[in-house]
Amino acid sequence: MADAGAADDGWHLVVAHPATEIREEKQLEQWERSQGNWSGAGKHPADWSEHKTVKILDRELGAGTYGTVARITHRGVVMARKHVTPKRGMAVEKLREEANAMERLVHKHILKLVGTYTYKRKSLYLLLYPAAVCDLSRFLDDVDDLRSGTYADREDAMDRIQALGLKDISTIEELALQGQSATPFPRAATAVGFLQSILGCITEALGYVHAQDIRHRDLKPKNILLSPGRVYLADFGIARDVKDSEDSITSGRCGTPYWMAPEVHDEQDHHMAPADIWSLGCIFLAVATILYSGTLEKFDQILKERDWNKKYEILPNYLNDLKIKAKGAALEDHERPNFNAKHLIRLVDDMLKYNPDERPTAVEVNERLSELGGLEQIYHLSCCHKKNAYISEVINKKFKSISEMNADSVLEIVLLKAENEKYKDRLERLEEIQSTWERRLANQLKHTGDQYKALQEKYNQEVDARKKLEERLKSTDHKPFRRPRSQNRGRGRSQGLLHSNGANGKTQPNENRRPPLLQTTDTGKLSPHIQRRTSGLPLPSDHPPQYGQLSAKIPEAARAHLSARHTRSSQEPASNQTNLSALQALRELQEVHRQVVRLRPNRDPWHIRTLRS
Repeated sequence: MADAGAADDGWHLVVAHPATEIREEKQLEQWERSQGNWSGAGKHPADWSEHKTVKILDRELGAGTYGTVARITHRGVVMARKHVTPKRGMAVEKLREEANAMERLVHKHILKLVGTYTYKRKSLYLLLYPAAVCDLSRFLDDVDDLRSGTYADREDAMDRIQALGLKDISTIEELALQGQSATPFPRAATAVGFLQSILGCITEALGYVHAQDIRHRDLKPKNILLSPGRVYLADFGIARDVKDSEDSITSGRCGTPYWMAPEVHDEQDHHMAPADIWSLGCIFLAVATILYSGTLEKFDQILKERDWNKKYEILPNYLNDLKIKAKGAALEDHERPNFNAKHLIRLVDDMLKYNPDERPTAVEVNERLSELGGLEQIYHLSCCHKKNAYISEVINKKFKSISEMNADSVLEIVLLKAENEKYKDRLERLEEIQSTWERRLANQLKHTGDQYKALQEKYNQEVDARKKLEERLKSTDHKPFRRPRSQNRGRGRSQGLLHSNGANGKTQPNENRRPPLLQTTDTGKLSPHIQRRTSGLPLPSDHPPQYGQLSAKIPEAARAHLSARHTRSSQEPASNQTNLSALQALRELQEVHRQVVRLRPNRDPWHIRTLRS
């Protein structure tokens, strides 16, 4: 087991055959200096005649939208050969755009273009170095499936992991626990340590590509190749050279849909560099899912969600869950004012901003990875570790920002205290005012309650009085109207006891108790001593006009009837004429009575009631 010092560089632990790689790199340098280059006929021969002399080691390393990749060997150098077939109507020269872009890119984490050739002018072949073990997508699937125990072909997965020089696929929590033991695995020999270390190297490669005015436009795990202790950016088939353009704005959809930035997927005008950062953020999120013990199944659900509003509702919760797991693995939050290793969830969140202008550049992402990696620089392979001067500068910037934050915080605290005192005084005054109004409100409520009770009692009394009046009124409605006896005195009484003496006007007793004889005059009127007086009560104003006329006829009909009765009661024998007159008078009186009763059925005139009696 290697010691800790040997584990720092990471190369000797994970590279299986460093001598072979050194020999192959020297061979490539010789080809570059020679006139015939790798083929003997130049770097880009057309219709190369020795096509069939190339030995194929693995028929297919990978396949994509723009071609297939096979592992080959030529003159002792193992390379990857990418076979690109043009679409119908496309010239072979059009396919050389990827080669032209890669020829300008010379970086330790970008596949080297050894050369190209055509065969029978139908296809283009690109020779790339080195030939990787696998891509990042396959490696993530291997680790995820091996942890969950759902892998169908475990031997192939273990072969690939061993080919990468890795010896442990523990989770980051388990790795943190191993760090406390006496003989832990070196970080570079674990899947978690390797995944952490390649993030900074990929970012440096992308920053270099952008600095060369080239935009990749198809970043995804399948285009990131892994070798023992190495990581390479590949597949520049749709890369865009913007060096001679006025700006780097483009439109249209280009790339793999699941890894496209929102503005690219929606075919908006956009800058291509921020779109590359968004795709890189998705790669970081996939790696963080494996680092912090997540599952790729959940990650795929978020990645494949095409409703951007829904995706940005799910994403914060997912990042928060990963943050909790990262803190459980002894990785501190990015805001902690120290230089220990920190998790990268906040950085991923910034890279996946919906607004392209809010995303950091590749250079800024790399600087933040150096800061988050701490003094151990866990997010870079040893080949990309920064020098002590750079780390010192980062530390100085950190301390300076912390001190400035402290000074600003002290000043802000003083201002906040003064403002707090003002608010405190104002709050006390408001509390006094509130208590005063509360007392007033309580008194007002009490007064209103007393008034309500008094009004309620008065209302109840009036209701009782009304009920009594209604009952009294109902009892009087069923009784006929009777005039008090004192008011009927002298009206309709028998005149047998008293009679008026016409000579002296005095009242004398009538001893024979018989009504006096009616004495008629020439005018035909009744004697004064028995003449009835009319009622002094006024007729109601709401009676119809004919009521008054009929009432006026009643005294005349009554006198005629009484005269007829007197005539029949006299000792003189009544004649037929007299009887007819009395009968006619009675009929007239009855007719008048009926008409009067019809007009006023509830009350008879006093003289009608007298006649009835």
